[in-house]
Amino acid sequence: MSKFPHSFEVYGFTIEVHAGGRRVWPPSFKRFITNSLDDGSLQVDDVMKRCNVSQSLVYKWRADLKRAAG
Repeated sequence: MSKFPHSFEVYGFTIEVHAGGRRVWPPSFKRFITNSLDDGSLQVDDVMKRCNVSQSLVYKWRADLKRAAG
């Protein structure tokens, strides 16, 4: 049996887990997180705990999406 699940759910999104445990965060999830942070419905600490990610990754998602928007 694999050490890592093939996917898991968080905030209503399915997050794929590749071999070795690498999680693949979909762009729609990153947009949801960024919008939720911007409108105050989520805090960075909430995302860090629920998704088991670092603060810097959450801020990277936000910066990447803002940069892509122009």
